[in-house]
Order: sequence, then C-alpha cells, then structure tokens
Amino acid sequence: MRRAGPFFEAVIRLRRFLTIAFVLLAVGATMFARTGGRGAAQPEKKVVDLKADVMYPIEFRDTSAVCLVGNVAFYHSGAVITCDSAVRYSEKHMECFGNVLINKNDTYVYGDRADYNGETHVANVYSDLVKVVDGDATLYTYKFLFNTKTNVGEFADGGVVTNRENQLESDRGYYYANDRTVICVDRVEIRSEESDLTGDSVVYNLTTDHAYYFRHTNIWNTQGDYLYADRGSYDKGGELYTVTENGYILTEKQEVWSDSIDYYKLAGHAVLRGNIQIDDTEHKVLAFGDFGEYWKEPGNAFLTRRPAVVSYDTSQGDSLFMAADSMFLYTIDPARQRADSLRAAARAADSLHADSLRTDSLRVDSLAPAAGDSVQGVRPEAPIVAARRGSLSEGRGDAKRNGTERTDSLAPRRADSLRRDSLAADSLSLDSLGLTPADSLDSLARDTIYRLVKGFRNVRIYRSDFQSVCDSLVAVSRDSTIHLYIDPVLWNQNSQITSDVMDIFTANSQIVRAEFVGRPLMVSELDTMHYNQVAGKTMTALFRNNQIYRNDVKGNAQTIYFMQEDDSPDIIGLLVLESGDLTFFIEEKQVVKITYRNNPVYTIYPMDKIPPDVDLFLKDFKWEAKRRPAQRDVFDRTIRPSIRAAKSSQSRPQFPIAARIDAFKRRLIESRRWSDRNDVVQPDVIEWMYSLGWRPPEQEEENLPVVPLAGNAKETSP
Repeated sequence: MRRAGPFFEAVIRLRRFLTIAFVLLAVGATMFARTGGRGAAQPEKKVVDLKADVMYPIEFRDTSAVCLVGNVAFYHSGAVITCDSAVRYSEKHMECFGNVLINKNDTYVYGDRADYNGETHVANVYSDLVKVVDGDATLYTYKFLFNTKTNVGEFADGGVVTNRENQLESDRGYYYANDRTVICVDRVEIRSEESDLTGDSVVYNLTTDHAYYFRHTNIWNTQGDYLYADRGSYDKGGELYTVTENGYILTEKQEVWSDSIDYYKLAGHAVLRGNIQIDDTEHKVLAFGDFGEYWKEPGNAFLTRRPAVVSYDTSQGDSLFMAADSMFLYTIDPARQRADSLRAAARAADSLHADSLRTDSLRVDSLAPAAGDSVQGVRPEAPIVAARRGSLSEGRGDAKRNGTERTDSLAPRRADSLRRDSLAADSLSLDSLGLTPADSLDSLARDTIYRLVKGFRNVRIYRSDFQSVCDSLVAVSRDSTIHLYIDPVLWNQNSQITSDVMDIFTANSQIVRAEFVGRPLMVSELDTMHYNQVAGKTMTALFRNNQIYRNDVKGNAQTIYFMQEDDSPDIIGLLVLESGDLTFFIEEKQVVKITYRNNPVYTIYPMDKIPPDVDLFLKDFKWEAKRRPAQRDVFDRTIRPSIRAAKSSQSRPQFPIAARIDAFKRRLIESRRWSDRNDVVQPDVIEWMYSLGWRPPEQEEENLPVVPLAGNAKETSP
C-alpha cells in the first residue's frame, strides 16, 4: 500500500489528538457533574479509576464506549484489575480481555476474560480454567465470581482447592478472602494428613484448618476409625471432632452412637451426650446412657444418666440386662498388664511380677474343688427327712434339745471337720459346673482380653430366669462372674436370697452356681403368711437349667419349712431344724430332700399344734418382692441395629472433580490454550495505585499516611 503523504499523517495525528481530547472532556464533564460545580479543591473520585497505553471511543449500540489497549488497569474498592485490553461501556461497567488478573490484598484471580460491574462490585471471571491464589491456597474452577467490596468469591460447575497438604473439592462453593474461609457445597470431598471426609457441605478455614460440617458427613481418620455426623466441627489444634447431631463412631471392635460427641482423635477419647449406645462386638455387650466417656484403647467406657448394659450373646442364652446410677466398662488385657508389671519390676528391681503370678494362682485355686468328699460321703447315721411324707405325728430328732447340745450343734465346726466335709467338695466340684478341670484352668489362665463391668448405686439386674438388686456390682467376663455388694437380693423363680455379699457364676450364659456370704437367707413364698426359710453362715446354691436344684448351707444352719402333701398346695406341718450344715434338694420348685449334718436338732409340728412361742420367721427375714425388678425397670431403651456393614462399605473420597480438572489442565497446557499463571501486579501499576490513595493492608491497619511513589502514571498515550 502506498504510504500517506505528510498531509494525511498530520490529519491522522490531529484525529488522534481530538479523540483523546474528546475522552478527557467527557471525563471532565462527568467529574464536574458529580461535584455539583464545586471547585477543584473537593473533587469526587471516579467510580472506577483506569489507565491504559491507548484509549479511544467506539460505537456501542445507541451510545459509545471506550476501548483500552495495552497495560490496562482498573482500580475500584481497593482492588485492581489488569488485562491486555478492555472495553469501558460506562463508568460502572467494563469488560476485560487477555491475561486478566484481579488482585485484592493477598487474593489473586487469573482468567482470560472478566466482566466487571462497578455498581455491584462483582467481577465475573471466565477461562478454560480459572485460577485463584491466596497465600498457600489455590483454587481451580471453570467460572468464578468475585465481589471486590466484600472480598467474597463464588465458583460453580466444580472446583478444587489445595492448601498445603490438604485438598478440597465440591460442585460449588464460596470463598471469603477476609478470613480465608471456603464454603464447599454439594458432593464435598476433603483429604488432609489427619483424615478423609465426604459430605453435603463444609465450611473450611484455610489458615487454621478448622472445619464445620453438616448433613451426611463421613470422616475416616488415619487410625482407621470412621465418624458420621449431620452437624459438627473439627479443630486441628486440639485434634478434636465435635458432633452436635446424629453422631456415630465405628472402630474395629465397637460401634458408638450419640446425639453429640466430642472425639479427641489422638487420644481415641470421646465424650458422649444424649441417647448413647455402645456396641462392643468383641464381647457382645451393649452399653447405654445419656452421658458418658469412651476410650478406644483399651476399650473403656463410663456411663451415667440412666445407664444400662446388655449382654446379648443370645446364642448361649437370654440377654442379661444391668442398670445402675453410674456404670464403668473396662477392657482388661492381661498380657499388656503383665508386660507393664515386668517393666516396672525391672526398673524397681523387685518381685512385683512374682507377686502378680502368685495372685493369679490364688485366684485359680479359689475355684478348685475341695479335697476328699462327695455327697455319697454323708455319714450313714445322718437322718434324711422325706419332706413330702404324710406322717405328721409330733416328733423330735435323736438329739435332745437341751442347751448344751444345741450350743454344740450351732458352734463353729472344727478344722478337721472342715477338711473332711463332704459337702464342700461336692458344692465346689468342677463336675457340678459341667466343666473339666482343664477347661476351667485354661479359661482363667490364658491371656485373653476380657470385659469388666462395674455398677454403683441402685443396681438392677434382669434376665428371664433371675433378677437381682444391690448397691454395687462387679461383673467379669473372663470367669463369667457377677459380684454383688451392699444389701443384695437375688430372685430365682419363687425363691429369694439375701446376704451381705453375693457371687454369681455363669457358664454359657447360664447360672451354674451362686455363693452367699454374710447372713445369707433363702426364702420361698407359699402364700402371704407362710415362707420357707433357710439361713446359715455361708450358702452355695447350685443351678440346673437356670433353676436352683441344690442349696448347701454351712455353719449354724437354720430351717423353717412348711410341709405339704404330695401334689397339693395345702400346708400340713412345720419343720424347724438346726444343724451345723445342711443340704436340701429342689425339684419343680419344691424341696424333695434335706440332708443335714453336725449335731442336727429338728422338730416337726402339725399346723394345729404349733406352740405360740415358735417363731415362724428367722432372724433378718424380709420379703423384698417390691424391689424385684421387671425388665422395663432395668432397660427401657430402643436398641439400634448394627450399621457396621453399611458404613464399612461407604465410599471414601475419590476426588472425581480434581481428576477431571487435572486431566483438562494437562490438555490445555499441551495445546498451548492456557498457562498456569503466577504473575503479580506490576510495579508501575502499584505506583499508580499509590497515587490514587491506595495503601497496603498493613499500612491501613497501622493507620500510616499515604506516601505516593513518583507520581501519577499516564492514563493516555499520544
């Protein structure tokens, strides 16, 4: 093309000059109108300050716009927007193109195009991929909206945030730059050093790593535990998960439900509040309460506010229900305890380990059979009373009922008598428990982990075959024993037993033996006026099919027994008996045989010939029917079914959005359609912002004066 002559070049230069003058006059008229004709001493700032290498007007619809080219910058609301070119449609609306950068404080937004509305302070940023950087946090998304006044951003169509070792993704979200908080909504997935998370929505602070989570939140920690919540929070500093709605914890051996949970991850310690249920699947124990604490290792729990414990191994028998004002559940690991003892012994150079072994041996020996005797060893001269016989002529035993002989019959047995006692051997024999010696010794000696349950105040126990109450209890799963203390009462069928201390032994979830120490008294109700009673120093009841079939009484045995005709409820006589020891046998709730030994004294009275001075009640007699608990008195909660299978199959984070964005990012870079930018605002732009009154956040906080740099940058280019 032929080059224009000097005249035309002059015309072109004049045209450019007139265009620039026209823009400047338009801007000046706008400023004059906004100041209301006031002097230049009180100018009002433009809605959006701007600069560029070149500015010229273009036609746009029914009006005109200004085109800006080269090193374009806009300043508004403390934020700066830079780009390669832009169109300014009005003083409140501009569109930016090429290498768009929005910067407000420490937040940088990178895109290919942006539409900024100065009226709403909102910039819509577009690109194949939009990148947002704030310190050590980076967001990738497809479309981003940023409010320069509130410093709040919004993304949709999927976004991924990386922050140090943490990664977050969601379908949409909001970013609050002032406090560096991200709100992730819809299909949220998070991965950190401590845990993985999925949920419907999460509020996450990028500075503190503190998180608030809401509906359908699933959390997996590095120890393999699982936590579910419908509302809660996470405090990284305290390694604390707080659940305030529908909490659930799943470990290898336990399931824990509670309305609210404070779960200390490092310690494996949880504070539980409201509607608690703990399922110990290893020991088949359920625990309930409205306040409690739980320790993953070794598996202990404390419960109060209507606590209850249920042993639910129903394959071995009926469930056992226990309740008290407060309950403790301990998991005992003998191997760990022994290792701790050995370490302590090594440090202290003493014999603690040996003492521990001696204690274990004594514990085993306490259940070993007594030597030498059996039921067949009862002396032939010991009378046997057929309790259901019909002969009721008034009679007395061979022993006279004088003071001397009665004293002898009630006196404590001699040592040799104890050693030769046939009853001791039988009552404690392993055969009577249905166990072999090897089985018994192995069950006590092996280093298996076992459960220990303690209950305090207002203890109640219920099972279909027996019920009990007391002040305190200790239950040990290793030897299947229940120990009752302070005013205990045991009911079995129509029998009631009281004593100072009770020890109940079970096998295969059935009672096999119960031992009573300290004023034991067994009572069976015939009617409201007549009660069969047996008392002594100690008492051992043997069970078959969860019913008492034999009772061994030792030391000052006393009996008040109302005799009945065969197959008749009518009472026809009274047996009053005293001896050193006695044994009575029960079938179908009736005493069928009594064996007594060591100076027995007995008297049989027809009912119409009972002397007035004969006491029909033994000392310490009391009928405690009102204290006998029903199942609803012990347990009135709804048992949640196990959800272990469903929660174990719950999908952990897969990060599909991150995978999609990473793949898309690689394709864009390979095709040179996009670059992963990290540029910052150029020094000349910063100098220009200073001239407009901008100050960095640290200067604003310190209220330092504005010190402009060299002066205003040029807004136009000739």
